[in-house]
Amino acid sequence: MQVISKGTSFAFVIVIVRWLTPEELGVFAIVSSLTLLAADLRFFGTGNFLIKEQEVTEDKKRSVLGVSIVISYLLGLTLFFGASSLSNYFEYPDMTLLFQLMSLSFFVAPFVVVPHSLLMKEYNFKSLLVINCVSQIIAVLITIYFITLGFSYFSLAITMNVTVIVQLILTYFLASNHLVLRPSFKQINSILNYGGFNSLAIIFARLSYVAPDLIIGKMGTAREVAIYSRGLGFMDFLSQLLTVGFRPIALPYLSESIHNKADVNLAYLRATNLLGSICWPIIAVAALSAYPIIVFLFGDQWLESIPIVAYLGVWMVFKMVHILAPALLLASNNQKLLFYQAASVFVITALAIAGSFKYGLIAVAQAMAVVGIIEFILISYQLKQRLGLNILALLRSLIPNITLTLTCLLATYFLSLTINFTKQDPIFSLSLIALVNVPLWIILTKVLKLEIYHELKRAMGDLRQSKFD
Repeated sequence: MQVISKGTSFAFVIVIVRWLTPEELGVFAIVSSLTLLAADLRFFGTGNFLIKEQEVTEDKKRSVLGVSIVISYLLGLTLFFGASSLSNYFEYPDMTLLFQLMSLSFFVAPFVVVPHSLLMKEYNFKSLLVINCVSQIIAVLITIYFITLGFSYFSLAITMNVTVIVQLILTYFLASNHLVLRPSFKQINSILNYGGFNSLAIIFARLSYVAPDLIIGKMGTAREVAIYSRGLGFMDFLSQLLTVGFRPIALPYLSESIHNKADVNLAYLRATNLLGSICWPIIAVAALSAYPIIVFLFGDQWLESIPIVAYLGVWMVFKMVHILAPALLLASNNQKLLFYQAASVFVITALAIAGSFKYGLIAVAQAMAVVGIIEFILISYQLKQRLGLNILALLRSLIPNITLTLTCLLATYFLSLTINFTKQDPIFSLSLIALVNVPLWIILTKVLKLEIYHELKRAMGDLRQSKFD
């Protein structure tokens, strides 16, 4: 279900990049980066607070709403009245109206925090799927309508506001029992104590992702922002899609493991290896197959993003090893460590981008590959120090996934030498890549005795049994 939601969201992106120019998307990318940064801060970790709590009372729900309203409204007002200053800083006059339009969603969004968090806590992903998919489909239709009227990137700002309103309306019908409209501040101390470092960690994590847009937007041009963000956006979507089944349940599952005094590190290593066996080969192959993928999805105007995707693939592979680390740290009440971790990664990322940009966008992507390696080492060390994670056990467990990934990568490389991706129809190239790698991946998971093979085999058995029944 979550895959459908992510797929709908990505379909929206595909539509947009074919209707707007790189220059237009570059301007919007800068504005949306800052807006999404504020959006992460506006909830102040309140959603995760409810998910983590064993007992959710009415006072806690109303207090979460109260904190969300105060912070969200303050940020919305700051964006609205600070729009002119931000526009002058980036030297794009249209940004003033863009910031002001996008700030309006901050006055509606707090009311969906409590119901959405509780739906996730209850594993009610069906309702969340309906809310997200319907709102995204409406967003696509509205965006296309306004673009055809000549509203350019203002269409996206209008859509953001409509999307939040639609989500609130759908939440009223699908989760009215969780909807809270009266704020309170009785539990404010508990929320603020939890949300402080948690929110700062979220902000720094978001900063690491939007740093390229903000730094390149100031040092370079809107077109350069769009070219780089298209490569980064594709890799981010791929990672989100591949982990969509793990991320929503990671925090509730690890929190429950801790409450039950189970071996959390063992569960973390198991989840990490399951993810790696799926994600690493796909990301690596996608990086090597960047040409047919970019042309097929986004069109010829984004060819400059191709070498960027290749290097960002290296960055994402290393980042993927500890993609569940934030959930582990939150579940174990290590919000402060999560904050230090996210802040460190942001500083390293910002320095790498600022230092490499003068050599071009490809150099920035190469620098990010190095950042990925540093981040892997840093997080591994921090988890060992604080939670006793066995680093040798982690490294040993990665060997089969490394073998799997390198084999698929080599198969794709030899295929590219045979048919030359740049001279073939993208659909033909991608079809061949799938025909070679899917059977190869299945065979290798069995030969290497990876747990994912046994999970798939068990799932297929359950499916056949359900059909028989």
